[in-house]
Amino acid sequence: DAVQQVATDAFTSGTGPLSANWTRPTGATALQIVAGPYCEASAGGYAVCQEVYTGSAFSPDQYSEITIHHLITTSYIAAIVRGQTGSLACYGINMPLQPTLQGYLYATDGTNYATLSPNVSLVLSVGDVLRISVVGKVVSFYQNGSLVVQGLDETNLVPSTGYPGILIQSSALTDAQLSSWAGGNANVMPFGIISGNAGVAGAMVCYSGATSGCVTADGSGNYTFPSLANGVYTITVTLAGYTFSPTSVMETITNGNITGVNFTATANSGSSNNLLLTTNALQTPNGLLST
Repeated sequence: DAVQQVATDAFTSGTGPLSANWTRPTGATALQIVAGPYCEASAGGYAVCQEVYTGSAFSPDQYSEITIHHLITTSYIAAIVRGQTGSLACYGINMPLQPTLQGYLYATDGTNYATLSPNVSLVLSVGDVLRISVVGKVVSFYQNGSLVVQGLDETNLVPSTGYPGILIQSSALTDAQLSSWAGGNANVMPFGIISGNAGVAGAMVCYSGATSGCVTADGSGNYTFPSLANGVYTITVTLAGYTFSPTSVMETITNGNITGVNFTATANSGSSNNLLLTTNALQTPNGLLST
């Protein structure tokens, strides 16, 4: 999947603080290992319990992955990337566990926040593997290997380098626990990003080739695919009630990004808009009457 694992932690270093490989950023509350062994917040009340893995070196393009052991609906549990030791700056996923609330990708410099993606509703389960990755300024969130949402940061709120890590916010202790963490470099193989405009908001834009997948165009019709391995890809757009031109586009990734892959959307005419005109000749005493 075009990632290189650099470090893992099964939280077996003993009950108490995380191992020496982890650093608590300035302004954050620590995480802790509890009997199990599992990782959880060290303070309730939705304190920002956040740590970054500084025991290894990571490329700027990196990922952070967590496995859920226990959760309830009054907690937030997430992986972060490009985290810092001196501040809370990072890319993250704000994913509340309440099914009625929506989450999103965000960027922060520790004080200011920017939303990077459309809102999504997601129900998490014990055993789920959650991954956030950043490549350039494209941030992606995966659940059990499937892309959930993707966003592009144009706010410059977070540094270009940093460390992968963990964020847990909970109403009370033992409400949210992790059984493992892994981090590494994203897209260690040659790759590129394809982006453009689908012509209409909400369209489904799909690619097929070396890999395949689909994303949903945002409110302005814009779309960005996750980082793709080198190869030839066919791109198509669909949305009920619309016809798209061109019908498909073929692009080749060769160690670089491709932008401006645009489509034009035309609304299909409904049957109610098509009029069938007929002429009937009726014989009357005074001659012909056409209707």
